[in-house]
Amino acid sequence: MLRNSEFATCTTCKYAKMVVKVSRRGEIFAACDGFPDCKTTFSVPKGINKFKMLDENCKTCEEKKRGNVKMFDIELYDSFYEDDRVKNFLNGKKGGTYCFMKD
Repeated sequence: MLRNSEFATCTTCKYAKMVVKVSRRGEIFAACDGFPDCKTTFSVPKGINKFKMLDENCKTCEEKKRGNVKMFDIELYDSFYEDDRVKNFLNGKKGGTYCFMKD
């Protein structure tokens, strides 16, 4: 499980790490481990069947001098992917390699 896995430096406080968290309801989200000083969080899209952190760093984040930001391999559940809004947002892909720190 990826719980508490570090994958990037927080873009808000610039010193603590962003980590993968799981809520009491089982929802995946990312949070700065500098809490309570930094309260940066963001949710990970619902409907994820496969969620794996890769050893590969995001090239875009490296170019923007954000440091080492890990990429994730994700795949959506079929039922979630069938939503046309999701399909359009993902440009017709059901999964792939993504960076969660991109603008």
